[in-house]
Amino acid sequence: MESVTCRGQVSKKEFMMFYLFHVRKRLAFQSFAFLLLLLISFTYLSSSTDIVRNTFPVFSYSIVVALLYSAAQLGLTAFSAHKDYEGDSYIRRDVTHVINEELLIQQSNKGDKLNNWDDVHEVFTRKDKYLIYIGPYRAVILPFRFFASTKDRQALENIMKQRLKKKQLHLKKAP
Repeated sequence: MESVTCRGQVSKKEFMMFYLFHVRKRLAFQSFAFLLLLLISFTYLSSSTDIVRNTFPVFSYSIVVALLYSAAQLGLTAFSAHKDYEGDSYIRRDVTHVINEELLIQQSNKGDKLNNWDDVHEVFTRKDKYLIYIGPYRAVILPFRFFASTKDRQALENIMKQRLKKKQLHLKKAP
């Protein structure tokens, strides 16, 4: 039975990038909905009947306000991620991950967490990490730096390909 062991502590930057990735669809949807609401509002509030003449200012104001709203959303999300990282001692713990064809095991000084491959919802590869979602809202973050070699990362990918359905895997070629 093939097994991969990796170890490390997730940094604040890695956690914040995961957090932004995790909420990306919600942020995009809210920003788009806000832009549409602004377009409708500014168009309705426009006092002129010559809509063609006022289209550019209405569109411009809507874009500017929507961008400010999106920037505020990103700032609040980053602040929330920072607070979560600082407030949760488990995230900042040094963890050893033992991954085989049966289980994903997380070992720390506070105890072990065991997850079956059946518990895995989806797996994503980002620029420098694996995100193994255990359910839709919780993920195991495995930065590439946790692995001793690329051979270990390849072994993990082979295990994931054996144990998960193709639609659960969102693997990109890693550097």
